Amino acid sequence: MSPFKISIQGDVEILQMLGPTTRGTVHFGLAKRVENFIANISRRIERGESFDVYSPMLEMICRAYHPGWLLLARWHIETGKPESLEKAKDALRRFLEIDALSPKAAEAWLMLAHACNKTGDALGEVHALIERAQLDATSLSDVSNAANRLNQLLKEQYFRIDREDKRELAQRIAAVLEKRRSEADADDYSRMAWLAIHLDQEGVARDYVTAGLAIDQDNYHCLRLAQRLNMTA
Repeated sequence: MSPFKISIQGDVEILQMLGPTTRGTVHFGLAKRVENFIANISRRIERGESFDVYSPMLEMICRAYHPGWLLLARWHIETGKPESLEKAKDALRRFLEIDALSPKAAEAWLMLAHACNKTGDALGEVHALIERAQLDATSLSDVSNAANRLNQLLKEQYFRIDREDKRELAQRIAAVLEKRRSEADADDYSRMAWLAIHLDQEGVARDYVTAGLAIDQDNYHCLRLAQRLNMTA
């Protein structure tokens, strides 16, 4: 058999991995075809084949159809292996280089935060959560949770970054919460107060605690902060 014929057979086999095409499915969603392709690759890897064999073709597909990076990242995350999580992070960053603002971007930022968390990359996790918080589609609850995660890591002095970088992280999420403070409950105000404390803005922190207690006078977190800030109960 000639090398040319072998090459053609290989190309046909790869095309078949994208799923069947009939007259009725010519306009079948490209996303579904990429899912089929990844699923077929997954089965082959389970049988012992190397992902590296298919990596160049997947990259080519994702460059032409950038939502493919999301599909690829999801598959890497589902495998759960450390090296797969790193590949997922790379795929998500490739997607976000093209689209950092759409509803799909919100999903990508959240997936990236998850992958960073699983790989012990706390700074990457917080950065992804803060970027997601900038999107209008992100709920206040998710923004508040991002602030809570940052407060926790700042309190534990987990980050090995300079003071100005820490302030920038706190300022970015604090600005979003301040803009949406009309939606906040007492817990949200307690998280806003902690951000203010990390920013050396004790007066602002007091204001947030007062606002939180006005909503819920028995809120545990606001009461603890009131004690910390020597506020009259």
